[in-house]
Amino acid sequence: MKKHLIYISIFFLSLIICSCVDETGDVIHKGKVQFSVSVPQTISDSDKEDYTIKVSFYREYNDVTVEAKLEIEKISTDGLIFTVPFDMEHGNWEVKQAVLLDKSFLPVYLAVTKDDERAKEIAPELLLPQSDNIVQGQLTTFDLQLVEFNPATDPGVDPPVTSLFYDFSDGTKYDKISLNGWLTIDAKAGADRGWSYNENSDTGNKYAQASGFNGTEANYTSWMITPPLDLDNTNRKIVSFKTAKAYWAASSEFKVYIMDSSDPLTANKTELTALLATEADDDHAWIESGDIDLSAYSGIRYIAFYYFGEGTTGSSTSFRVDDFIYGDVEDIPVEVDPVTSLFYDFSDGTKYDKIQLNGWLTVNKNPSADRGWSFNENSKNGNKYAQASGFNGTEANYTSWMISPPLDIEGAVNKTVSFKTAKAYWAASSQFKVYLIDGTNPETDNMVELSATLAGESDADHAWVESGSIDLSAYSGVKRIAFYYYGEGTTGSSTSFRVDDFTYGDYDAPEEPIIPVSELFYDFSDGVKNDVVMMSNWKTVNSIDGVDKQWSYNEFNGNMYAQMSGYNGDLDTYTSWLISPALDIDGATNKKVSFKTAKAYWSATTEFKVYLLNGTDPSTAIKIELTDALLASETDANNAWIESGEIDLSAYSGYKYIAFYYHGEGSTGGSTTFRVDDFTYGDYNTVPPVEGGTKEDPYTVEEAIGIQDNSKAWVQGYIVGFVVSGTPATVTKEALEITSDSNIAIATSAGETDTEKMIYVQLSGTGSAARTQLGLSSTAGASLGKLVKLNGNLTNYFDTHAGLKGVSTAEQFEIIPE
Repeated sequence: MKKHLIYISIFFLSLIICSCVDETGDVIHKGKVQFSVSVPQTISDSDKEDYTIKVSFYREYNDVTVEAKLEIEKISTDGLIFTVPFDMEHGNWEVKQAVLLDKSFLPVYLAVTKDDERAKEIAPELLLPQSDNIVQGQLTTFDLQLVEFNPATDPGVDPPVTSLFYDFSDGTKYDKISLNGWLTIDAKAGADRGWSYNENSDTGNKYAQASGFNGTEANYTSWMITPPLDLDNTNRKIVSFKTAKAYWAASSEFKVYIMDSSDPLTANKTELTALLATEADDDHAWIESGDIDLSAYSGIRYIAFYYFGEGTTGSSTSFRVDDFIYGDVEDIPVEVDPVTSLFYDFSDGTKYDKIQLNGWLTVNKNPSADRGWSFNENSKNGNKYAQASGFNGTEANYTSWMISPPLDIEGAVNKTVSFKTAKAYWAASSQFKVYLIDGTNPETDNMVELSATLAGESDADHAWVESGSIDLSAYSGVKRIAFYYYGEGTTGSSTSFRVDDFTYGDYDAPEEPIIPVSELFYDFSDGVKNDVVMMSNWKTVNSIDGVDKQWSYNEFNGNMYAQMSGYNGDLDTYTSWLISPALDIDGATNKKVSFKTAKAYWSATTEFKVYLLNGTDPSTAIKIELTDALLASETDANNAWIESGEIDLSAYSGYKYIAFYYHGEGSTGGSTTFRVDDFTYGDYNTVPPVEGGTKEDPYTVEEAIGIQDNSKAWVQGYIVGFVVSGTPATVTKEALEITSDSNIAIATSAGETDTEKMIYVQLSGTGSAARTQLGLSSTAGASLGKLVKLNGNLTNYFDTHAGLKGVSTAEQFEIIPE
């Protein structure tokens, strides 16, 4: 074709309105749209297979972009080029781009805007962008005039990129590779074999594959070419990918090149040295290419995967490519095998980090958005969950998807899903929905909205709402659950939505380990003032999660105790339970409990009671009120400690819990303050040990491991690492794995690696002296290897591992100089 300016008028013809029904049952009105391209120079009808037109439409009201590559149906005798008609949803659409492509899918002509130098020769009404409303019964016409594509100045169909990750997950099986700036160029146009999308039917993983097997041609040559890579402006000139092969045939060829244009016939090519799947590798086994250094090159370059294989003339190797990476790429998804059961409570995430652990991932409409699905945490009780909110964001609005790992529907015995959700700060403009989706691309993958009970406007802020059991037995194959969020940012208010305790199949959520004690003394001295009571296996349970008032540590004249009051709270009323560790009734010689209580600011509407429970969830546990206990009451002086007397539990057996119940008013009225201290169970000697365990004579790590009786003592050892949650927990010194200052591990030797010879130490209190001076995150690892003395409670930590808990204040530790 001659390379000079050609004007092409494009208008849409034959708008044939029809209707169809989408997967959710909604009626979508569509029309048939056809392009007619008028060209001053005649193109023969015999050349129609050499051209396609790529168009891009945009609809603002729901922020949708539609792209299409249209084949040529016929070329009339007067030179008009007609495309094959295609379906287009009705609405107000804007034409954003129109490009004429040759048989290699390379741009030849394109439409331009008024800012383009070439626009001065074109009438304004023929420039981009143009928009109009496509409505039923009317013909909508857009006239555009195209100019010759200039590879030196025009960005082409896809602009150069400084970083890229592509896993081929948005393609349709057997379609030629042609999305997201990637393209396939076959030696013979229209070849029935070549680079195309393929999929592992067992795992759902998608990849690119080339094979000549069972083809109609004698042989095939096919190139798969990346989008343009900008080597001058990238921070990392490295490329990597992985390849696999199957059905080895010696006659097949597979190579990788770097090119200076996207046309392998005319480009300057250099073969790259990479590890590729070969005859010696197992069929279907993925082989990492290794890092391929491109620092010797500059400008705009393309990576081209070359394939040659026989068709009808012989056997053919299948070659595959996946996980292409260029430059500094963040948020690369981790491949996860489909699961038949799953429980996830988001407890391993770091607050404000994007959800992208354990096969979960976040897909934002704007990949660089500063809001979307992320880990969050209740500062009062430490519970972690997923949250999406546009509040205080820099963008006008946010669309974010949180997508589960792949769920094996057919392999699961129990094909149900459940989870719980919560909301806060209701805004009617925010949207929250749950879908079943085929893959990880919400824009292209099939999805069905699920019927689930979700937190709504009528629910209390922060209150967890159970979804109910959602039956997936009507579906098959591998699916994922996608949580959709839309909320405003700078333009308005935004609801915060939360998700927790996702369960699929026959998965029993992990129960909290029961660490029963046959004797116990607890004076709340290891807590930090105003922190929620949750140390030393005590816990606080509230009727509503995330409340501003609950059982917390308090202090007066150096004495620490537990306190609850609804005074000046945000809510009308508060219900809060303070629950002891598990008491082993059968194993205790002395089966009696005692404690002391105090009150202040009496209000008759406030309730304070003590119960015996058979579990730690007051909503489901069997509760017996212990009426024999003497509790602080209206007639007692404010702040006066009242001894409960000894409460005999010998009539009971098994593991039981003592629960202190509080219900009081908040913003609606007065509220009594109640306090608890010096809880004692069994034959517990509150006198500290005479030998060892003092600051002057601390226990060794070995001695401390053997005690673990909840006694308060000093222990000496070297800081050897940070404890990472898991089953079992592990100890690390790696900076990237140290996510907080919540703990350290100590041992007798600074070089100890055996976790059985370590004590796991709980550093409590946000911003406490222990965390800032001993925590490996705050000290950037400088505290590693330090010899320290620590004072806390000797009790199990991280399930059943030997521990020292409640180290917080500067008086509870000493760094011994070298």
